[in-house]
Amino acid sequence: MGELLLTSPERKHIILAFAHRGEAKCFLNELDFKPINALSDSYLLDSENERLSLVITGEGKENAMIHLSYTLAILKERFPKDHFLVHNLGVCGHLQDSPIKFELGEIVNVRTVYAQKNNNEMEFKSFSTVPNGNNNNKKDSKNQSDLISTSERILSPDSSHHLSNFAPLVDREAWAMAYACHKQDTPFMCTKIISDFADGEVCVRVKEKSEEWSDELLRFFLNQEKQISSALPTNKEILTDLHITISQERSLNNLMRALEIKGHSLEQILEKCNYSQLLAEEIRPKEKTKELLKRMADLLNPLEKELRDQLEEATGCLQKVGFKVRFDQGHENDVVHLTTSLENHENINNLIAGLESFDYLKFKEILRGRDV
Repeated sequence: MGELLLTSPERKHIILAFAHRGEAKCFLNELDFKPINALSDSYLLDSENERLSLVITGEGKENAMIHLSYTLAILKERFPKDHFLVHNLGVCGHLQDSPIKFELGEIVNVRTVYAQKNNNEMEFKSFSTVPNGNNNNKKDSKNQSDLISTSERILSPDSSHHLSNFAPLVDREAWAMAYACHKQDTPFMCTKIISDFADGEVCVRVKEKSEEWSDELLRFFLNQEKQISSALPTNKEILTDLHITISQERSLNNLMRALEIKGHSLEQILEKCNYSQLLAEEIRPKEKTKELLKRMADLLNPLEKELRDQLEEATGCLQKVGFKVRFDQGHENDVVHLTTSLENHENINNLIAGLESFDYLKFKEILRGRDV
């Protein structure tokens, strides 16, 4: 892909800087970013009131400094009149020996960033961030705290205790980003979500919850930046009982509006979807949200539910032996998509038996009967 050539008048220009793609996932999914060029993992969203760019630097201080410096140079050359601000968002660890305490999932505005050298000594330079105001999200911490960027992951209690003397938070990139901004005379802001306690299981824990952390950071950012906050869906009172992503919230709001147009009140929707019973079920919060969305879609379109029930019955023999079954969106084609994993010879025989018992002609008749 070639470079995105841009010329326009002076505006506020925020560069969102992430170390990892997982941290940026919901930003890229929910906002209409376009790639800037083929040489850097960077993107642009040009809105009416301000410009918003996004860069994924990669892990570690060296990558962070190089890739952010490169992106800053490109954007400042293209938009010489813009007022730039770099905002680093991402996960960080909490050093538990620190007297300042935070909880997992808490969002913290970083005040000062320090750095540790490879030999465990401290870098002479530290950097202060610009203030982050307008903190209106009840989940967001109103505290500001300090952070130290390290050269390696913190895997031992001794390292954690030593670093807790300098700051309660730890990551691997913020200091390098702040240094890059200092060199290019650009204000730097830093917001972190507590993802772990720097206890050696960082990668596993962060990977499992990366989408949740990214979603929380996106909500935080959209609440701060009112110019683009139209991307944030309108809250409904039931959302306080569920864990729901911004994408799911948008789907839920659309379903509610459609059901309300058909004459259903909120109370009727919740009653017909057995909402109280759903909340009491012992399943993961994300699964409760998915199930609620499915029930609301069924309420809106009962014929679609009837068709899905028939298709699930027709493909039950495939699901029973371990196939994951998916149909074409809109059911426009007589196609059933199957995915599975081969583990042993017995597993293969079961899959073959399932395929042999599948009545494809019946499946086809069900789909075609929908159009009659």
